[in-house]
Amino acid sequence: MIRFFITVFLLLLIVPQTSTDNIILQTFHSTKLFANYGQTKLFLNSLTWVSILLYLILTFLG
Repeated sequence: MIRFFITVFLLLLIVPQTSTDNIILQTFHSTKLFANYGQTKLFLNSLTWVSILLYLILTFLG
């Protein structure tokens, strides 16, 4: 069941990230939680990779 939620989260996280427009990055940056655009981009990049790795780990363990 947790794998299902991570799959949905991962799809919702990755699909809007395109090379021309990144809606999630703009949304995170507009919240003013991060000091600058670079920190926002680093956070989103890290969140994406951690989510992918978590999904792969759960897939191979399950």
